Amino acid sequence: MAIVLFHPQSMAQEKLEEEADKIRDFFLHGPGTRCNLSSLYFQPCRHTRCTADQAPYSLLLGDSHLTEKLSGFSFCISPDSFFQVNTAAASVLYEVVLNLAHVTPRTTLLDVCCGTGTVSILASSRVRGAVGVESVHSAVADAKHNAVLNKASNVEFIPGLAEKKIPKLISELGLASDIVAVLNPGRSGLHARVVKALCRCHQIRRLVYVSCKADSPNTVSNFIQLCSEGKFSLRDVVPVDLFPHTMHTELVMSFRR
Repeated sequence: MAIVLFHPQSMAQEKLEEEADKIRDFFLHGPGTRCNLSSLYFQPCRHTRCTADQAPYSLLLGDSHLTEKLSGFSFCISPDSFFQVNTAAASVLYEVVLNLAHVTPRTTLLDVCCGTGTVSILASSRVRGAVGVESVHSAVADAKHNAVLNKASNVEFIPGLAEKKIPKLISELGLASDIVAVLNPGRSGLHARVVKALCRCHQIRRLVYVSCKADSPNTVSNFIQLCSEGKFSLRDVVPVDLFPHTMHTELVMSFRR
């Protein structure tokens, strides 16, 4: 899947459509055919990056979604949705996550920043139930579709900012005896309000934090808050190489009280 971001400048809609047609022809009949795209989107965007709400996508050719296979499950992915691009390594990553989480059939999994529902769906047969929270609405729509696609009937996905949804959600899970949290935020880490809610939930004895930038100041402050305010201790750190031939690794960290 390729998404072409195009600054519209002062172009009329007709001119924009002409430019979109040129891009389609490049990938359909020109040198771009070597890319072997299954999906091509066009997005007029006045910023470095825009969400679909800010600047709608136009499908120029191919399928509206990608479909990826991961650990025997199928996932449909729309343009705005996060999904690990290295699926072979992602399978290893999520197995590490679930092994460190030590989930059981009594566990309620709290999947924070759930994306297309990957962790919740992969864990669905191992847990009592799972609830995912994600700020990107199209990703939540994908997650709900993926749950049906994979016959994961014990998972639920909620759209919205984690700092607004998690405190209320945790209060609603008050009767759950064993809650395990999996946190997979972007590079900037989690809002302090989310971490505070997790720290105050005494049923959460174990949590797993997945970070692609564990040395960012906000991510480090998340770790400090978990340990100082929540009395969690860091037990395991497992690097998973999702980015071969680079210096970057994904870090999976398990915390326990």
